[in-house]
Amino acid sequence: MNYAYILFLILPIVFIFALVKYRQSLMPGLLFVLNIFNFGLFLVFIYVQNKDFIAINRWASILTIATSIVIALVLLIFPVFLIINFIYNGKEAIKKEGFTFKNLLSILLAVGIVCYIILWPAFGKGFIDSMTSIVYNYIGVIVGYFLIIASAYFFSSSFNNYKIRNVKADYIVVLGAGLMGDKLTPLLKGRVDAGIRSYRLNKGAKLIMSGGQGPDEEVAEAYAMSRYAMDMGVPREDILVEDKSTSTQENLSFSMKLTKKKKPKMVIVSNTYHIFRALLMANELGIRAKGQGNKTLAYFATNAFIREIVGYISLERKKHTLIVSILSVVYLFIVLVSIIVSKGGGL
Repeated sequence: MNYAYILFLILPIVFIFALVKYRQSLMPGLLFVLNIFNFGLFLVFIYVQNKDFIAINRWASILTIATSIVIALVLLIFPVFLIINFIYNGKEAIKKEGFTFKNLLSILLAVGIVCYIILWPAFGKGFIDSMTSIVYNYIGVIVGYFLIIASAYFFSSSFNNYKIRNVKADYIVVLGAGLMGDKLTPLLKGRVDAGIRSYRLNKGAKLIMSGGQGPDEEVAEAYAMSRYAMDMGVPREDILVEDKSTSTQENLSFSMKLTKKKKPKMVIVSNTYHIFRALLMANELGIRAKGQGNKTLAYFATNAFIREIVGYISLERKKHTLIVSILSVVYLFIVLVSIIVSKGGGL
């Protein structure tokens, strides 16, 4: 009995270790998701081990029923909340940013959820035991895998969004995000403001404004960002300009070349939805950094975060392709075995 409780405690301890040691990776988020399942199994284990006591004890019965109701409500309400949130934020994005595919992402995802968990169970009963049903279940397995990855990414991203105090950073790197002519967009202005706040909390640090010039921009993003920072009172000598980058990876690698210390401590400033992927790239480049994510309007952040997850999966596509292939083979094997057994063929 005591050994079983110890086993359930191991996963939370491993999660805490990963959070401290491997924060800038998917591992803490993945372990957090596993701990949610672990907690559910723990509750089931407690019930099974104490069901006789629960049956005769009034307060234990009430607590068990109340806990079951709360869990059931969460499981029912969360998908509904997710669907409403995706549709609402998608509608707001289209209304304020225009009708584009990237602004449709959350609505398309909501439609997919509705089709899978509501429409098919309601109208697909006639296809039970058919090839269509097999395909439906297969989609569920693959979507379930990517849902776990997306959840892990969300939690890992949350763990890496700091409100920077005095972390003794040597450089504050602000990532560019597009201009309107030669003016900062509200999104980029928010990033620079966050960078200035971090700079003022880290005495002696330098600000690195990172961003090249896009085809529809009159100047390089870094120059417009620097000009705004100086208008906000940052001395010119405390600003370094990186004006050649065209991607996040170039932002980081080119900014690193501007530093004078061998192993500088950096704070990378972006938006909350983007900061984790920037930190993953920094980690790959061997850059020691913490992330500060500036808040973004919910309607914009929802679609942007979906794109970030897709971007992360694309970066790790070889690994995910391998895992999906293994899942597919295992699923096909189980289907074939079940067909043989159901027809009385044995093994």
